[in-house]
Amino acid sequence: MEKISMILVVVGLIQFCSLAHGQNRYKARIAVELDGGQATIKPLCYAPEDAVMNYKLWVKKSGKSGKATSYQSGTLRLLGGEEKCLSQSRLAISPGDEYQIKLEVYKDGKLIVEDQVSYPHL
Repeated sequence: MEKISMILVVVGLIQFCSLAHGQNRYKARIAVELDGGQATIKPLCYAPEDAVMNYKLWVKKSGKSGKATSYQSGTLRLLGGEEKCLSQSRLAISPGDEYQIKLEVYKDGKLIVEDQVSYPHL
């Protein structure tokens, strides 16, 4: 009986830890494909279970031609185990340009995962 109680305590702790850190199972990444003077930006999101989430994507540019910021947001629906491309953008890159790209994903109004990349460090 004592052995069964100990097993139940351990299983309960494992389940608690899984729930407490469950948000980490979600993933966000920004894929960047460079082709000559252009970059294709693809923000992607993965959910381990069916989920409805919101996202925000910022692209900030600074260079010889000045500064610009682009902002996009939306709702995404993912099936469990699915990775989905949220959008696709093409950027013309000139010498001296710098870009900062940030993706934030929210579930139930809480930030659960984010990713950020910058150019020239893409």
